Amino acid sequence: DIVLLDDVLSAVDAHVGQHLFDRCINGFLAGRTRVLVTHSVASTLERASTVIVMGEGGRVLAQDTPFGEHEAIAALRTRSRPPSTLDLS
Repeated sequence: DIVLLDDVLSAVDAHVGQHLFDRCINGFLAGRTRVLVTHSVASTLERASTVIVMGEGGRVLAQDTPFGEHEAIAALRTRSRPPSTLDLS
C-alpha cells in the first residue's frame, strides 16, 4: 500500500498535528509506504526516512536522509523551510 498525504497537518495546531502524526500517520498507517507533503517540517523531519525538497515548478532540489548534507536539507533543520515532501516509508 502507498498512502499519499497532501498537507494534512496544515489545518490543525501543533499539539493536534503531533497527535495525528504519532497516532495516525506513524501509528495506524505503519507498515505502509507513506508520502507526506507538508510545511510542518519541524515536527516531522527527524522521523522521515527520506526527504525530498522541491522548488518552483515542482523541481526536485534535493533528496537525502533527514540528516543529509545537501544545503536544502540542512536549511530545513535550521528553520529555513522550503516546501518539502517527506517519504515516511
